[in-house]
Amino acid sequence: WVEQKPDVIILEGQGSLMNPAYPGGHEILAACRPDIVVMQHAPKRREYDGFPGYPIHALSKQIEAVELLSDKPVVAITINHENMAEQEVAEAARRIEQNTGLPAFDVLLNGADGLMEVLIPYLKKTADEPAGTFHK
Repeated sequence: WVEQKPDVIILEGQGSLMNPAYPGGHEILAACRPDIVVMQHAPKRREYDGFPGYPIHALSKQIEAVELLSDKPVVAITINHENMAEQEVAEAARRIEQNTGLPAFDVLLNGADGLMEVLIPYLKKTADEPAGTFHK
């Protein structure tokens, strides 16, 4: 990356910061020092994978944790539609938007155009300002 100097680097996370099975999420967040965060959420998932009896923390609490540790904003939510009928996804997106104030998208079902509309202003800002300048 030093030679190519990319404008954008996209990193994939490894589970919720609060997931007992995937502590690597914290390491990735701390090491990559993102300018912004797009968080993935599975609305139908009730427990952490492989940990029956460990309910998933509320999305709002997970957003709060990411923003606290990174000091950067979560700017959108992408939906993991596992165990959801296609018609449930739009309602889930509406609920997420209403509860968090953040736009929500299922890019696998609906494409990435809506998400890109949210991200483009941040990408333009990146071109004009050094990394690490985005604050809530």
